[in-house]
Amino acid sequence: MIEKVMANRTTASKYFDFKDYLINIPRGQTPYTPPVCVMYELADMMNIIEQEGGKAGRLAKVKEKCEYFRYKAKNIGLRIPDYPLSNMLTPIIIENAYEVIQVLKNKYRIFVNPCGGDLSTKLLRVSHIGNTDLKDIDELLEKLQLAIKEIYDRK
Repeated sequence: MIEKVMANRTTASKYFDFKDYLINIPRGQTPYTPPVCVMYELADMMNIIEQEGGKAGRLAKVKEKCEYFRYKAKNIGLRIPDYPLSNMLTPIIIENAYEVIQVLKNKYRIFVNPCGGDLSTKLLRVSHIGNTDLKDIDELLEKLQLAIKEIYDRK
C-alpha cells in the first residue's frame, strides 16, 4: 500500500496528500497542522457508522432517509429533477431558492446547501448523509413550507 501511495503522481488535496505524511514520519511530525476538529468529527462519524452495522448499514440508512424525504417532498408539491439522482442528496427546484435558504438558516437554524452561479436562485440541495433521522426530515419539510410561504407572502 505504501508503494502505491508513493507512486501516485496526483494530489487530491493537502490534507489527503499521504505522500507528505509518509515522508514526515521519521521526524515525528505531520507536514501540516492537522484539522483537529475535523478529526474529532471523523472519529464520531466512524463510531456512528460502526453502530449502524458498517458501510452496508450506513448506506442502507442513507437510502432510507433519501427515499423518505423524496416521497414526502413530492407529496407536498416540491419539484425534484427527473434525472438519475444519488441517495446522498436531493436537489429541489424552487423559485427564490437563495431566499428560502436564508429564511431556513436565519429563522429556523436549519441549513441546506445552496447552488452557485445561475442555479443559485433556482435550486437548493438537501443532504441525506448527516447525523439526522426521520423526525429531522419532517421538521425540515415543515419549516421549508413555512419559508416558501414567507417568501411568497412578501412578494
